Amino acid sequence: MADSYTNRTLREIVRVVAARFVGMALIVFTVVAAVALATWQAPRTYRSQVRLLAKPSGMGNPLESDISSLREQVSLFVATQREIILSDYVLASALLTLEGKEMPKAGNLDPKALADWDRLVRQYIVGDDAAGEDGHAAYLARVARRVEMVTPGGPDSTFSQTLIIRVDWPEESTPSAKAAIERTGLSSRELAARRAHDMAAALVNAYTARYTRLESERSKAASAFLTNQALHAARAGLDQAAEDLEKFIAIVKGDLLSIINLTTRYAAGTETGVASLSTKFQAERDKIEERLAEVQALMKVVQTELAKPPADIAVPDAVAAQNQSVTALEAKIVSLKLQINQLESRFTSEYRELVDSKTEMQAAQKELAREMRRQEERLTQELAVLTARRNNLDKTVQDYRSRADALATKAAQYERLREALASAQSIYEAEQKRVVSAATAEKLAAMPVLVSELDAPSLPEAKNPRKPVMWINMLVAVVAAVVMALVYAFLADHFDHSLKSIDNAERYLGVPVLASVPKIGGPVIRLQGS
Repeated sequence: MADSYTNRTLREIVRVVAARFVGMALIVFTVVAAVALATWQAPRTYRSQVRLLAKPSGMGNPLESDISSLREQVSLFVATQREIILSDYVLASALLTLEGKEMPKAGNLDPKALADWDRLVRQYIVGDDAAGEDGHAAYLARVARRVEMVTPGGPDSTFSQTLIIRVDWPEESTPSAKAAIERTGLSSRELAARRAHDMAAALVNAYTARYTRLESERSKAASAFLTNQALHAARAGLDQAAEDLEKFIAIVKGDLLSIINLTTRYAAGTETGVASLSTKFQAERDKIEERLAEVQALMKVVQTELAKPPADIAVPDAVAAQNQSVTALEAKIVSLKLQINQLESRFTSEYRELVDSKTEMQAAQKELAREMRRQEERLTQELAVLTARRNNLDKTVQDYRSRADALATKAAQYERLREALASAQSIYEAEQKRVVSAATAEKLAAMPVLVSELDAPSLPEAKNPRKPVMWINMLVAVVAAVVMALVYAFLADHFDHSLKSIDNAERYLGVPVLASVPKIGGPVIRLQGS
């Protein structure tokens, strides 16, 4: 029965491993030995760390740009502190302090002392060609790799004001380290632990002094700018706005009250000054126009009635309501007509009382006609008066409207100048507040109160260095070596084209093979003459 695919695969794997076992064992041994040796020879380091509380001073800095959120502000602050701590200036200052140099303390802003220290730090970093001293830039780069600033949330967490400075100092065998061992009587491990502690303490002092100085210089520059430039510019703007408003007031003179009334915010629908007078006269003119229309209509009716014979005149109701004489005459005529009608039905036309009644009625009708003419004259006079009054009001309203238009333009200019003055006043007051804030920030930055030491630098134990864990490295090395050995075995078998069995020969040659003769030492079949 033919072997299963799994059995053939396992047999092939065993064959490959057995054929390359020596090489695989050599690879595993080499890798494990190299890792063990590297772990054993790895430098031992000692870690000292100090915990600080650093507060951003931007909250009191008037020139600090607005940041959208507190998280962004603190993140930017922490990133800035990391750059300050790992800067060559701070590292060089800490190393110079370890060498016995006295650094100006935080808050000491003596220009001469700071200039001398800056010169010393610069010489330490780049060297001094005149004195033949080399710089320590390469050494500072190595020291920077030994220093790390993290936050409680880890190296990538920046939303915190608590900073942790870590110093990992290796056990050294340099000439300076050997000299220090002879001078202090400490072992190399004890010296490395002491160096880590001293470097952490010196780094904190150097960072505090540097941060305090940078904040002081920035706040001082901000205060000087606000005091000498921004405040003066705001004051000049305020004076110019006040001068422009005074010139405008001098030009408008007597119209100032009207302009103020136009610019005053009253309730909706309320008018004052020229606008209210214009509205008042316009209302009066509208009333006159209405009365004028009534008089003209009445005049037309009266003239129509006067064109008739006295006996046919009918008194309009409007005239009767205004003229009591016309009303009395009209009543008298009506009474006489009734009396005549009664007499005519009983007596002849020559009857004396009837004749007298007719005569009296004719006289009353003539008197009514005369009264209607007098009414026409009164209406004519009233019409003339109303027309003249309307014309005067038209001129008055037009004058007030023209003046209101002129005052409206001046009112807009006055409002603009007044708003410019108010804006300049608010800007000046804001600059005064910023000057006070800048002065406060300058005094605050001059004192090392923005950085507080929560925990003192830790002193690592000489007998407990930080070094690679042997068993973890060995475990990883064994796994990696086995993988590498297997890769080697299968790659070597893949590229090996030698005939190892009858089956290989039949597959490779494509002909039946009866037997195979292994090569031992030399060729089995020798050709003639060989």
